[in-house]
Order: sequence, then structure tokens, then C-alpha cells
Amino acid sequence: MAEKILFLENPERISDIFGSFDSHAALIEKELGVLLINRDSEIKIIGDEDNIEKCAEVLSYLERLSSLSDAVSEQNVLYAVTMVKGGEAEKLRSFDADILCISSKGRAIKPKTMGQKSY
Repeated sequence: MAEKILFLENPERISDIFGSFDSHAALIEKELGVLLINRDSEIKIIGDEDNIEKCAEVLSYLERLSSLSDAVSEQNVLYAVTMVKGGEAEKLRSFDADILCISSKGRAIKPKTMGQKSY
């Protein structure tokens, strides 16, 4: 078993990433076969090397998503896990680069799925 420690840029986002009652973390652990341990501004990932890297990709995406919007949904978590497990992590990284428009409140509107991006 290997382990990796991720340091989050904004520790306040951990509650958004992990979800209420750590439901998102439990989903990631189940789908990727890893163990997540949260300590202050760091997240320790324990598991196989390949699964650790996949989990790190998912958590990085969710952190970026959390900084762009107020909430991270279970659907966002499942989508990220599915993309990473399918070997499409590179596409997942490119989502935050595409701003479709700016809302009247000044927030960036971006695609959340590959289908939205291609449309």
C-alpha cells in the first residue's frame, strides 16, 4: 500500500469536496478503492499507486469545481470518477479552461460535462 498527501490551496473547500457527512469521500473511496484521511489543509490518500493517482485527479478537479461554484454535487463526483477511471483525466483537466460567458452577477459559466462542452 502506498500513500500520498495532497495539500489544498483553500482548506475551506474540504467540506465542499468531502460532502455532507463525508458522503462524497465515501463514494470516492468505494469507487477507487482508496482510503481518504482529512487533516487540516491536507488529504492523505492510501491505496494502490494507480488508484492514488486517479483519486488525486478527482480531488484536484473537485477543488477547482468548488472554487468556481458554491456546491459540489454527487453527480459531479460520479462524473469525475467515471472520467478518470475511463482514462480521460486530460479531458477533465481542460474543463476549467473554457468560459462560455459571464453571468449578470459576474460568475463564469462553464461546461460541466463533455457533452456540454461539445455543444
